[in-house]
Amino acid sequence: MSKAMLGQTGYLAGLQCQRRLWLSANEPQLAEDRTPTIESLIAASAALELRARGLFGGGEVVSERDDVPAGAAERTRQLLADSEVSVLFGAYFELPGRTVRVDMLERAGESEWRLLRVKSAQRVKDEHLDELAYQLAVVRAAGVGIASVEVLHPDGKYRRQEGEVDWRAFFRRSDVTRDASYLAEDLPDQIEQMKSALALSEAPTIEASPHCRRPYPCRFWTHCTQSLPADWIGRLPALRAQYFHALSEAGVRTVAEIPSEFSLTRPQKNARRAILSGETAVFPELGRALVGSGPPSDYLDFEAITPEVPIFPGTRPYQTLPFQWSLHSQTPDGLTHRAFLAEGNVDPRKEFAHTLCDALRDRDLPILVYSSFEATVLEGLADAFPELKKDLERIRRRLVDLLPIARNGIYALAFEGSFSLKRVAPALDPGFSYSELDGIADGGSAAGAFMSIARQKVTRDEAERLRSQLLEYCAHDTKALIVLQQALNSCAARANTG
Repeated sequence: MSKAMLGQTGYLAGLQCQRRLWLSANEPQLAEDRTPTIESLIAASAALELRARGLFGGGEVVSERDDVPAGAAERTRQLLADSEVSVLFGAYFELPGRTVRVDMLERAGESEWRLLRVKSAQRVKDEHLDELAYQLAVVRAAGVGIASVEVLHPDGKYRRQEGEVDWRAFFRRSDVTRDASYLAEDLPDQIEQMKSALALSEAPTIEASPHCRRPYPCRFWTHCTQSLPADWIGRLPALRAQYFHALSEAGVRTVAEIPSEFSLTRPQKNARRAILSGETAVFPELGRALVGSGPPSDYLDFEAITPEVPIFPGTRPYQTLPFQWSLHSQTPDGLTHRAFLAEGNVDPRKEFAHTLCDALRDRDLPILVYSSFEATVLEGLADAFPELKKDLERIRRRLVDLLPIARNGIYALAFEGSFSLKRVAPALDPGFSYSELDGIADGGSAAGAFMSIARQKVTRDEAERLRSQLLEYCAHDTKALIVLQQALNSCAARANTG
């Protein structure tokens, strides 16, 4: 297959950025590795497609490789011509400069088919329509009549019952023929532009901007931004696309060049001051916001899963199910730690809620967290378990979220535009790190590990190893809260005496 051959993945990359398209085809080694979370999402999507195939009571699979002459494409032509074939999985089409492999073609008549795409999201997104528009255009150009274009995806109203998943109730079919057909009209020009970009001897010059993050973060981000100055405007936290482009169109590329009258958010102003001074910027808002947050304090962190396929009876697709908490507490005897980690054999929410209430019922210190997630989870638990509502609401009222306090009151150059706990805590206390963790070091990996346990996809020994890593990881997050509180208080105190 020539480098100018454009497939669906390349087309979607080209819609985001023609530089990304060229690099993907010619210098893929420059891309950052996929995160474990992304890898697990890819695996989950593939598994969901196999489940969707079971809805059709059989069908022919085009399993031949794309790059074998007279392989997948010829096998597809043969099966389409066979009147006995009602469903075709993995049909492959190759036209001059274009290829595509589609999830499903379902016969809709003597000479027409329904084109179906399996997606794991609960609703059809713009990027799904772009995929289907490309598939529709190529398949029609190959001479196949398409009666409709549909997405098979989880129905958010489905609730699992006892026993196996009812896949027919789980999947919903959404007809997107009109939208896909409309988008397909622009494809010929877009494809020619992308083929021209692929034929270039070197990557097109396109400067990084917010387009690199939508609809998915580009894996060439580090490569494309490594030569940009440290005070490039794209490093400002949460700079919206319209503001980035307004600054760029005015010739502003660095933070130092931003006009004083230009509207910036508080975190962006903080970042601007830190970048211009070369030092950590601390603002009076930090000290005021920390009043009443301790110490002494409690430090709390939750982990949860949102499985696309419900694991436990009574739950829905993508329902948030907290399965683990870590609590560090300051007592007269020193710092103590308590934790809960569900076994994974039943819906974890009830035991999670009861154990948490037992741990915090007799305490009244502020509870430090680092996001609104814990408050949202507690609200959901209060609705699910009315008998615990009073205790859960009392816990929720004690929460002190350090994220907005840090975001509005301090900025260190090592934040690099991010306010994630894993970036902020080590930046303010270089002696603290997540690198020492073995195996599980982020929330996505934690959720994936617990789902493997709950779905019994691992051996008993492997489950025990994962449980040990889960406990260590969640406890590390609450240790990070302790480190962060100490660092914030120290910074605020120095700012007030400086």
